[in-house]
Order: sequence, then structure tokens, then C-alpha cells
Amino acid sequence: MSCRGVYFSLSDEQVSRIMAARTDDQVLEIVEAIEEDWDEDHLLEVDKSWDAMHRCLTDGTLDPKGGDYPLNRCVLNGRQLYSGEDYVISFVPANEVPDVAAALQPIAKESCREKFFALTDYEGPQDEDDWDYTWSYLEAVREFFQKAAGQTRAVIFTVDQ
Repeated sequence: MSCRGVYFSLSDEQVSRIMAARTDDQVLEIVEAIEEDWDEDHLLEVDKSWDAMHRCLTDGTLDPKGGDYPLNRCVLNGRQLYSGEDYVISFVPANEVPDVAAALQPIAKESCREKFFALTDYEGPQDEDDWDYTWSYLEAVREFFQKAAGQTRAVIFTVDQ
């Protein structure tokens, strides 16, 4: 599996469908349909940057429950819609998206860089290139959440493991 993360901002109809799903198979079917649509105006690919990003925005771990609201909702700590071990589907409702967007805005590059290089238990290269890669995606995620908030859209983060 690739472990490449993708964010999708969801329409109300997509949210209704995914919230009505009762099994992992149903959730995956809906997410696969969203992925197949590949609505470039409402998605953001973040490759593998999500790992370091989550750690920098929370408590330095990959614990989905780590960190504080609202930054912990940015990657892994939304409502988990899938209980299997082969996929992560983290949901942030539209009413929380503005909180995440606002919390991402003031993050300074240098303080985030310090957190990145202080990470322990991180399996990435943790060098300047990896930092630049992580920061560039974090800036894109900041813009993505800002846009989703302005459109009153919910967000899901997906990654296959």
C-alpha cells in the first residue's frame, strides 16, 4: 500500500451518504465513489507528508487522539469512519472546519520547523528536504481548509495503510 494521503471537501449530499453508511464496506464504497469523481476543486493530495504534519500539529506522535482541538482534527483526529486496519478515513464536520482553518493560519514556519526536527519515533528522513516537503504540503492544507470553511464543506482525510 502507498500510504499517500488525500483530503476531500464534501458536499452536503456526500456527507449525508457517508454518515448513513453502517459498515466499513459501505463507507469504502462511498469514499471510492468520491475518489473516482476526482473533483480537483475539492481535493488535495498530500503524498506521505501527513505523517510528519500530524506529529507537528499535535503531540509529536501518530496517536489519532493526540494533541488538542482544533489542530488535532487536521489529519488523524476527526471522527474515524472506518474501523479496519488497511485504511484511515477521518471526518471533520463542516461546523469544525472553520476552527481548523483558523488554527492553521498563525502557524509560523520556524516554530513548526523546530517541532519537526524535535520529533522522535518518526521514520521519515527528517532532514532539510523532508522538512521543506512537509512545510509545502502544510501550507497547501492551510489553504484547503480555508477554502472548505468558506464553502461550508466537511472534510475527510483518507490514507491507505
